[in-house]
Amino acid sequence: GLWFQVFGDLLWHAPREHWSATKQDLRYAVRQLRRSPGFSAVVVATLAVGIGGTTAVFSVTHAVMLAPLPFAQPGQLVRIYQEEPETAARKGGVSAPHFRTLRDQAASFVDVGARHRTDDLGRDISNGGNPQRLRVLLVTSDYFRTLRAEPLHGSGFQIEDEAGPPGDDNVGARLGARRVVLSDALWRARFNGDASIVGTTVRLSTEPYEVAGIAPAGFEDPFVGAVDVWLPYNLERDTLTENYGLTVVGRLRAGVTVKQAQAELEILSRSMKRQWPEVRASSLVAVPLREDVGAPSRHLLQLLLIAVGLVLLVACVNVANLVFVRATGRVQEFAIRTALGADSGRLVRLLLVETMVLAGLGGVAGLMLAWLGVTV
Repeated sequence: GLWFQVFGDLLWHAPREHWSATKQDLRYAVRQLRRSPGFSAVVVATLAVGIGGTTAVFSVTHAVMLAPLPFAQPGQLVRIYQEEPETAARKGGVSAPHFRTLRDQAASFVDVGARHRTDDLGRDISNGGNPQRLRVLLVTSDYFRTLRAEPLHGSGFQIEDEAGPPGDDNVGARLGARRVVLSDALWRARFNGDASIVGTTVRLSTEPYEVAGIAPAGFEDPFVGAVDVWLPYNLERDTLTENYGLTVVGRLRAGVTVKQAQAELEILSRSMKRQWPEVRASSLVAVPLREDVGAPSRHLLQLLLIAVGLVLLVACVNVANLVFVRATGRVQEFAIRTALGADSGRLVRLLLVETMVLAGLGGVAGLMLAWLGVTV
């Protein structure tokens, strides 16, 4: 930072003849580095590894642990678990009967939504092109409203959709009404962004579904990421009190803290324990969604950040040593320049220009490595 400040002062406050001299130094620095390709390549590569690794890991750490979630008022969102009392390490999903009670009675939440933890549910679509396997998510009617991701077109799901059609025996898939919300990407790719598709019927794996809406552009589930279509979960049929198959997200009312919500959940948990005494996981626990989403990767990312920070430190020390050794080998050159009338400021500027060129090349290469690293 000190060298950069000195270099900046020399540039911005120097008279016009110094600008001309700096341009000469820049051309000379480029020639010098071209004459020493091995030295230049080693310095640039060393800086690139240090800068690229640190930038990539910090970018991922920022996205996972620091950046706000891509939802409206993300600080109001909490993940709700069901666990055995005094056994926090075994917290899991929420059963449908407990979810219904929570949604109906918990006053701390303005909305409570859930998705079914089904990983192998998929559907095929062939409208408008080649057949495509879709990633499907089963959700309750409050899902989009809780995340403040109301469909751009259509009304989305209603609470009536949480019941399957009469005579439907498709218990394994736990599907509710035959309605579907399409992702923005699928809507544009398969239906050319035609808003009139809402209210019509599309076929998924040969079964007809009414299009209930189009999800907002870029919307993703906070836990599984990109989804192609959302279907209503048959909450009415799920009556098992120990089938912890729902991932539940709640949105706190304005002014309500997580601590206050947890106090209400404890009261509600005792009430449900009396109603279902055989259930072992009888406690409901609220965790801020930001904290919950980043929790699985937190320790790993912290270790990686420390590791790449040390790599950057080692890279800087190595580059400093290389530049110092190279400078000591140019004592005769500097002596000749001094004898010809160059003052110490000119020599410092020459060295600064050379090191800034190396740093710039290393920074550009580091950003390229960082981009690749973030992608990986």
